[in-house]
Amino acid sequence: MPTNTQKMVILAGLPNIAANMTVTSSNDQETYGVPRKRQRLTNLCPEAKLLRRKMKNRVAAQTARDRKKCKMDTLEDTVSVLEAQVRVWIIFSLEYYSSWFATAKQIGF
Repeated sequence: MPTNTQKMVILAGLPNIAANMTVTSSNDQETYGVPRKRQRLTNLCPEAKLLRRKMKNRVAAQTARDRKKCKMDTLEDTVSVLEAQVRVWIIFSLEYYSSWFATAKQIGF
């Protein structure tokens, strides 16, 4: 983002808030190794701050839901793979024990 750029904040649907407000951001103090402070929102009215916070929360909630869905999909895939492995081992063990019993019966064990 270039220094001292102007952003237009359009707040539609809120009659108590001015339609257009300018927000300036400055990267003058940005240096590597030193964390940059967050910009204060003193130029926004309380309604605009509330709207901004709600929108950020909405985005964060959707991101959390997306992460949860991805994690659940991964876990479901893992469970299906493990269930398939269990079925293979059950079949293997049944074949092994049936052959063992057949051999034991033949030798009179």
